[in-house]
Amino acid sequence: MYDHLLRCDSPSLMLFGDRTYSLPTRDALVAFFNEWCHVPRDAPPRRRFTTDAPLVLTHNDLYPRNIILGDGGRVWMIDFGESEFYPPWFEYFSMVGVANNCLQPPEMSW
Repeated sequence: MYDHLLRCDSPSLMLFGDRTYSLPTRDALVAFFNEWCHVPRDAPPRRRFTTDAPLVLTHNDLYPRNIILGDGGRVWMIDFGESEFYPPWFEYFSMVGVANNCLQPPEMSW
């Protein structure tokens, strides 16, 4: 949301190599993912990323080390330092980016 490019270190963009993109609006973000996933422009809405989804709080760093099983079987999520508001499907790309990052030690990947 700036007038110049900023480097985005979001795990959600690990799939895309150089993570410096001009995605200043929700429309630009949605168009980027539709293009990257080769979604045809005439695909029905249920097959496309759209701007219909609300922006929700995404953890954006769901490594196994950030999910802890506590006493009594309660599951805790920690480390919300990468959290941002994105469409709900953005979390999926974060997890795929982490899983496909061969530079991470095995214990940090899915």
